[in-house]
Amino acid sequence: TPTTMETSIISNHKNQQQLLMAIVAGIIYLTFEIALTAMDISWLTHENGKSQNMFWVYLALNIGLVISYVVFAFGFFLLAKLFENKLLSISSIMMMVVILVSSIVDISMFHSTLEQLSLPYAMLAIVAGVCSFIFGIALLRLQDGMGGLAKIAGILEIIIGVTLISVLFFFVSFVLLVPAILVEILLLYNAYEYLSKSTVKVA
Repeated sequence: TPTTMETSIISNHKNQQQLLMAIVAGIIYLTFEIALTAMDISWLTHENGKSQNMFWVYLALNIGLVISYVVFAFGFFLLAKLFENKLLSISSIMMMVVILVSSIVDISMFHSTLEQLSLPYAMLAIVAGVCSFIFGIALLRLQDGMGGLAKIAGILEIIIGVTLISVLFFFVSFVLLVPAILVEILLLYNAYEYLSKSTVKVA
């Protein structure tokens, strides 16, 4: 039967592996997000640029985006357990659902005109904004355990949330998304380092 110390080391090691997976997934997610955003902007300026072949590329990128984001967001779900942050736990799941729904809308409305896209995307922006805002508040609550990076990540998510809720300034969220995700990846890496030191001390 493993001792309490051995159980703690095993648990810490498992958490480290999951955080490392979340960090890698975050980098992959960011790559997919940039590629899809570039495609969307290109189609907004050249509406006739959509072909059936591009649809399959778009579909594959969206599937990759959803999978990588779920693994990435699970890192924050893990942080929520480690730091007993229930709001972070709930908001992480909310963000996963928002990304999934957003991708489904993107794929299902691939061949739609700009006019047809307006209402669904406005509604989606408001829902995503509320979730980002709550996620930001939850990240701010990590300050005591994770320091300044948690504060920066929280503030960025709150600003993204506000710009999405406003709908009119949704484009600002695209500008802030890259630095927000990069800070969140660094935050997960800090948590990974924190657990590494804890494992050494326990051992």
